[in-house]
Amino acid sequence: MSDNLTLSGIRVLDLTRSIAGPWAVRMLADAGAEVIKVEPLAGDFIRQLPAHAGEFSSGFFRQANSGKRSVCIDLHTAAGIDLVMQLIPHADVVMHNMRPNAARRLNMVPERIHEINPSAIFCSVSGYGDNSVFVEKPGQDVAIQAMTGISELTGVAGGEPAVPIWSMVDTLTSAYTYIGIMSALHARASRGLDRLSVQVSMAQCSATLHDVGPYLLAQGEKVSIERSGQFHPFLVLRGVVAVQDGFIAISAFRNRDWARLAPLIGFGGELLSFDERRGRKREIEERAQSLFAHMTIEDALAQLKDAGVPAHQAIESLESVSQTGLFQEHNMLVQTEGPTLVAGIIHRKHSAEALLGGSDALGGSNLYALHEILGLEKGAILDLLSEGIIGCEPDILEDLVAQCSDAMASGDVA
Repeated sequence: MSDNLTLSGIRVLDLTRSIAGPWAVRMLADAGAEVIKVEPLAGDFIRQLPAHAGEFSSGFFRQANSGKRSVCIDLHTAAGIDLVMQLIPHADVVMHNMRPNAARRLNMVPERIHEINPSAIFCSVSGYGDNSVFVEKPGQDVAIQAMTGISELTGVAGGEPAVPIWSMVDTLTSAYTYIGIMSALHARASRGLDRLSVQVSMAQCSATLHDVGPYLLAQGEKVSIERSGQFHPFLVLRGVVAVQDGFIAISAFRNRDWARLAPLIGFGGELLSFDERRGRKREIEERAQSLFAHMTIEDALAQLKDAGVPAHQAIESLESVSQTGLFQEHNMLVQTEGPTLVAGIIHRKHSAEALLGGSDALGGSNLYALHEILGLEKGAILDLLSEGIIGCEPDILEDLVAQCSDAMASGDVA
């Protein structure tokens, strides 16, 4: 790992699972942090999701966890919890995304973490917040989209609510979490602050996706927005129109862009304000659809480009998306031995190297974490293994036992 990376020398104890938590920590790993990922005996469940990359790995898992070390500990046991508590003094960041009440039962709360290690930054990600009335509900992306109105406002007008195929709340939550942790690390380094906590709610992150409420509230209007399908509910013109061989997206709601689009669809110099265009929204949309309906994608985009109106073809497949110049020119796609993955945005080169290196085997870093970091004797590690406190993939079990046994036979057990 390069010492020039932003977080070189920082160690993260990662107790997260699924997407929102692991993806945030993956970005910390991309920035150079050493990550110790604590997994249950069966592993993070996303190891079993598509696309399969072996019995204990998947495209989902590799995307969110490459560049991390895996330690397999049973947190249903007192001994397992004690091992995690022993690792906390060696960490700069301690993060989990357990339900708040589960975290309290395990004493995985900021007060306890900071009692053990005052300088550690504690971070938790939950579905609804530590003291929410929904505290026992699991924080699932699709449920939170529904709860915060995202699904109700998505889809065709007059139809059913829709949910985007990607986990956008998970992704947004990861970004906010990463920013929070980086801010806390900066505060610790620059001002010497300790006992810092970053606590993120997926529901609150999802609520920030709404870009219509602030405008209407500022106008003193009652916020009542119906599902608008292909067009924005009040920004005119912003949406998708059909052409002969597909669809194109047009964004001409800003005054200068509207002035460029207006002559194309039969308007003169009128409707110069947002509110004026909103009052004739349906007419504007119908004229735009009528103009472009008989054009090909190529012709429509050429005409819009000549006029200076922002527009783009609606790409019809993931394969086509992956072949766009945007992905190619920035080397965003990483072809591994298994799935094709997407490199991180900030430290792209190191991120790509981590993806090519693959994700750690389940329990693949047990010896590193327990012997090299904690200093446990290798005989004690064998005892933990035989008692079911720690575990690993069958493929590496024999090697782990051999390393511990050989060390014991030679007297090297410290």
